[in-house]
Amino acid sequence: MTKYILLFLAILSTIGNVSGAATAATKTISGTGTTTRTLTITLNVDKAMAVGDTITISGLTGTATADAGSLAIGGAAAGKFSVGGVASKGAWTQSTGTLVLTASGTETADQNIVVTVDLAEPTLTQSAVSAKIATNFVAGALAETALTGSVLVYTAPAAAAIAIISPPAACAVSAVSAFADPTCAADGRKDSPVGVGGVGGSKDSAGGASRGSFGQAFSVSVRVVFGRRPL
Repeated sequence: MTKYILLFLAILSTIGNVSGAATAATKTISGTGTTTRTLTITLNVDKAMAVGDTITISGLTGTATADAGSLAIGGAAAGKFSVGGVASKGAWTQSTGTLVLTASGTETADQNIVVTVDLAEPTLTQSAVSAKIATNFVAGALAETALTGSVLVYTAPAAAAIAIISPPAACAVSAVSAFADPTCAADGRKDSPVGVGGVGGSKDSAGGASRGSFGQAFSVSVRVVFGRRPL
């Protein structure tokens, strides 16, 4: 009986070693570029990758790259992943910043898996994102863990200053309609005072009535009645 128990425990131990959780020796991310950011992800785990296994990179938020069911990827291992039978592709979700890679090829354990992806720069100011990676390998999964590296930092350009110019004060019209506001120009804006006889203005070509800066002549008429002094 004891022999069978020991055999059973040995079998369980063997299964555990095959399908136990994976451990990552390397899990890094780096980026280059400005308007287009080329991100390089490197993963090295102690479990082999089989066809149909997946690697999920998440947290790449803020980028302007829209959802894409088939986004081009690069790097040494790009050809080991595909979407719909097309190699060097991954599935991208913008809102969560998630890239899912589905293996169409194999890779042995303890080997660097290197892929790159081009993403548009963020549209708003943000600090470096907290990118994470996880695997779903038949041989053993790597639980979601943080990638080492700083990517997708962005500072939006400052808005240009806009000068606001206040309109000139409106003119008032005197209660005596014959006399307009002497500080008004013809276009209704305040202007320099209009004088009489050249004071604050200028005489017209006949040397008579004063003409203000707005170009309108003012004249003073005197009514004479015989036998009386002028009013």
